[in-house]
Amino acid sequence: MIRKPPLDPRLVVEAVAAGGGRAAEITLNTPGALEAIASLVASGAGEGTLIGAGTILEVGDAEAAVTAGADLIVTPVASVEVVRWCVANRVPVIPGAFTATEIDAVWRAGATAVKVYPYVTGGIDHLRTLMGPLPDVRYLAFGGVTVEDAVDVAAAGGVGVGMGPWLTDQADPAEITRRARQVVEAFAKGRAAARR
Repeated sequence: MIRKPPLDPRLVVEAVAAGGGRAAEITLNTPGALEAIASLVASGAGEGTLIGAGTILEVGDAEAAVTAGADLIVTPVASVEVVRWCVANRVPVIPGAFTATEIDAVWRAGATAVKVYPYVTGGIDHLRTLMGPLPDVRYLAFGGVTVEDAVDVAAAGGVGVGMGPWLTDQADPAEITRRARQVVEAFAKGRAAARR
């Protein structure tokens, strides 16, 4: 089977934005990621959608991504150093963390929000357990998140979810938009349930 090459990042970002997505992440381990970020920012792709740089592991990675024009830094790890650099440079940062200790460390360092990663490992029960002793943290769920999970995360008080290949690895931009809209609507459904 021949796999089609991925869509141009601009088409993906525009499709996500058309579906109501508020941010699109270009992972730094993608070939040409910094160039793609610079191009997306210069073109104004997905107007109103934040262009994030993901898989940031070191301060140097964050600096390079921000220099390229990234609006947001996303890490898969609880790097206090990256969070502190972002805070000092007034760049929103969402570090990944899984344990209460990791979450507390990056939140105290000034994280904008914390992504529970990988979410699939503990699911909604893990997220709710974390929210008990750490209720002030702004939580997102990343890593194996489904549309159904988006409802649960929103209902529990989370502020967002991150979707990977299920959303972005589609050959048709219209399908990306359809899926993005599905996630946004699921999240809204969860928020409405939480208000009842």
